[in-house]
Amino acid sequence: MKSVPRPAVQAAVAALALGLCWLIAGTLGARAGYDSSWHVIWAQDLLAGRSPSLDAWAAPTEHPLLVAIALLAAPFGPRASQAMVALDLFALLLVCPALIRLTGACFGSRASGAVAWLVLAGAYGLLLAALRGYLDVWFVLLVVVAATRHAEHGGDGAGAIPIGLAGLLRPEGWLIAAAAAIDSMIRRDRQAAIRYSAATLVPPALWFGIDQAVTGNALLSIDTARTLALEGDGGGPIRVIAASLLGGVRGPATLLGAIGLVLAWKVVGLRRLRTPLAIGAIGLGSAAGIAILGLTVLPRYLMLAWLALSIFAGYAVGGWSSPGLSDSLRARWRVAGLCALVLGAVGAGALGAPAKLADEVAIDRSMGRDLGALLAEPSVRRGLECGPLTFPSFRLIPDAILVLDDRSIEVRGRALDPIPETGVAVVVTGGGETVAGRYSRPGIDLPVDEAVPAGFTPAGTSGDLSAFVRCSAVSR
Repeated sequence: MKSVPRPAVQAAVAALALGLCWLIAGTLGARAGYDSSWHVIWAQDLLAGRSPSLDAWAAPTEHPLLVAIALLAAPFGPRASQAMVALDLFALLLVCPALIRLTGACFGSRASGAVAWLVLAGAYGLLLAALRGYLDVWFVLLVVVAATRHAEHGGDGAGAIPIGLAGLLRPEGWLIAAAAAIDSMIRRDRQAAIRYSAATLVPPALWFGIDQAVTGNALLSIDTARTLALEGDGGGPIRVIAASLLGGVRGPATLLGAIGLVLAWKVVGLRRLRTPLAIGAIGLGSAAGIAILGLTVLPRYLMLAWLALSIFAGYAVGGWSSPGLSDSLRARWRVAGLCALVLGAVGAGALGAPAKLADEVAIDRSMGRDLGALLAEPSVRRGLECGPLTFPSFRLIPDAILVLDDRSIEVRGRALDPIPETGVAVVVTGGGETVAGRYSRPGIDLPVDEAVPAGFTPAGTSGDLSAFVRCSAVSR
């Protein structure tokens, strides 16, 4: 009896995993976040033969590889947001075997990778990022794959392609590729140096080239990053960095990462720690560089630093599987690691991490349902014949574009000039400060108008949203 080819088995497992991710996304009602929704819109534009509006008002920074990923979700139409989340969940699953291979190559401990994945997905909220279709999950996956290939093949340039792809998601990818290129030059590995140099230079050239070709402004992505600054800067970069690495459930995990670093240093030696240490140093260095340039430091910008800490935290718990340990030390380490896992799970529950995750997803689900129901109201649809659809801020603009699936309808912020005299005005009327702070007056330095425009009359309410219209077609 012939055995089933391994590629066929892998394809079947991948298909089952994708199906499971689709079911999870649909069951939870998870929706793509603001940035990801815009990338789905741009992907739909490309599939329809339209030029994507990369420079639309309040549009996020365009990330070329995320647009390419969104091309897989765009054909699903009304379910494109669910498809984007499902793809992200699938990427999150792939991070686990990639981390297992990385820790196996660096520490000789594959168990450490599985624990690192639990820490990375839970403590920092990479699971929440996946449930919003954010690019961070894909970026982490590509960085881990590149680091694994670099560690397994002795730095022969094997990681150049995945880190080059990561550079089409975040500029930190350029820094990692540049560091690998410099290391290759020092080691006089000419082939690796050429590959990593290409991985350093090609992604930004493509990125700026796309911006130039589509908008005529090669530096559009940089300008967007500067424009969309958070009000108050979250208390300053030092406070953001401290809160991101020490706050909530991340504090104990960071301590565990420090313990794991010391243990790994003693057991496997500093030379084998170069790859995760370099990732962490580049993460912290890039965050510092962002602060020096006067840009906003967001917690997600510290993802590389957290990735390194998670790897070492994984070793603190799963390092017992490293070769060369005595049986007694292995047994004691295994028990201590199991206790750490149990305490971590109990601590996460006590600090409310699972409840917070559930609340975040519930808010996203509720808002998506409310918006879809409101825009389906007959009076609202008639009102759209007379003028634009406006919102108090920028937050719900891409969601509405995806729901309407009609590019002839203008969707915009109400505070923009000229102020619409007819059309449909949506107002956030429920949900308390949490919902209002997210959808009505988010902390971004962009104009906000929460008032109902003069002369507009009620047209319908759905959950936390209410619509008001001004149009002769509605009154007839």
